[in-house]
Amino acid sequence: MVLIPGGEYLMGSEHIESYVNERPIHKVKIDSFYIDVSEVTNFEFSAFVQETGYITTAERVINWDKIKVQLPPDTERPSDSLLTPGSLVFQSIEYDNPLENDLSWWRWKPGASWR
Repeated sequence: MVLIPGGEYLMGSEHIESYVNERPIHKVKIDSFYIDVSEVTNFEFSAFVQETGYITTAERVINWDKIKVQLPPDTERPSDSLLTPGSLVFQSIEYDNPLENDLSWWRWKPGASWR
């Protein structure tokens, strides 16, 4: 692993074609962090989860008190059905899903950023 030093930088864009959530340009402070030198495959990550008991983001219990500090002050608490493990990452479907077409396994989660 390598250390990525923290610091401050300008984030965002004022370009005419930029997304609304990219504006305005603002200063962001990032703490130092470590990252692998190379990518981790799904197989390697699966082995890591099995060997360590790591709980993935999709499996974690959602703590509203921790999440709400990252949101605008007037954000209302969503229903409990939206605060269940996986609900911030995946959207459940209410019907049987045939396994022949893997493209139908996933649905867009409104508000999710997949970048």
